[in-house]
Amino acid sequence: APPPEPPEGNALAGVTLDALYAVMIEVLERMPEEPDGTVERSDVSLADQIAMLEGRLQGRGRSFSFRQVIESCTSRVELVVTFIALLELLKRGTCEVEQSQAWGDIRVRALVQKAAS
Repeated sequence: APPPEPPEGNALAGVTLDALYAVMIEVLERMPEEPDGTVERSDVSLADQIAMLEGRLQGRGRSFSFRQVIESCTSRVELVVTFIALLELLKRGTCEVEQSQAWGDIRVRALVQKAAS
């Protein structure tokens, strides 16, 4: 099968990669350092985080605050995997992001999918 067509328009209109990165770094800096020593395996999967974000997009209002999502992450691994999941949804054309002001919250909104012809 041919690869999917990229979504029309720009899902990242008004949001720079620097802004996405800055929000992620801000939350990472607020997270407590993970203790040195034993490294425990994380059960966070990309598929699970994509499903979680898709569920939020299907919920009331069909949008959510990116900051609230990443602030609910309990580990750095979960935060990074969630960020990658968002990038994947943007690539698929499932959602778009908008930031109304520099250093402000980033809103993630569901895009209406066109029916396959």
